[in-house]
Amino acid sequence: MKGALFISDSHLGYPSFKESKYREVSLVNLLAEYQKKIDYLFLVGDIFDFWFEYKHVVPKGFIRLLGKLAELSDNGIKIYYLGGNHDMWLFDYLKSELNLIFNEDYIDLLINEKKFFISHGDAFNESDKLYMITRKIFKNPISRKIFAFLHPYIGINIAKTWSYLSRINEKHENLYFQGEDKEPLIQYAKNKLINNNYDFIIFGHRHIPCKVKIGEKTTLIIIGDWFKHFSYAFFDGTDIFVYTKK
Repeated sequence: MKGALFISDSHLGYPSFKESKYREVSLVNLLAEYQKKIDYLFLVGDIFDFWFEYKHVVPKGFIRLLGKLAELSDNGIKIYYLGGNHDMWLFDYLKSELNLIFNEDYIDLLINEKKFFISHGDAFNESDKLYMITRKIFKNPISRKIFAFLHPYIGINIAKTWSYLSRINEKHENLYFQGEDKEPLIQYAKNKLINNNYDFIIFGHRHIPCKVKIGEKTTLIIIGDWFKHFSYAFFDGTDIFVYTKK
């Protein structure tokens, strides 16, 4: 088999379409570099800083990336999309246009006889009670229907403001690796996933690239981001590696 490519947290659209254009172009270039080396592409959440599909409207922009994803899909590459905390509202448009497989929570699958658990990871910081409540509200079907009634101009501007405020209020220590004993995703994996005999556990969300062994068999990867670190992960059929383009 060929390999699998993992990308997360490019936050396209932030802080503006113009300023995120470089990230989009460089991401498209990365996909072009790997397209003959992979059978699978995993978009592990927050690819877009906001995505909500209204019945007849989708957010403008990102045409270079969407075109590249369409090309990869047409060439037989299987694309999985894991919902993040900024783009959990994919409904029918990207699924039908790109033939991608979307999951809001996690994917559990075998690739070349290796067992993978893949998730954006925002649902697993159980100490952040406020966010867990907020996440449940965002994922509630009634909340989604109410939001869909808002004019896109209003809805998208609300989302942009929320994204901006969340970055202002982010704790300083969250910008850095806190150590295995304090990182919520590593602790969650050790406490809840370690007995499931995964070979690889893959997360996004933390914006901090790392690769750690959490058991005799299991390797945990935090992809990092395509925002500050320009990092990604690649599975070559046997092992997985984290790279940065900077």
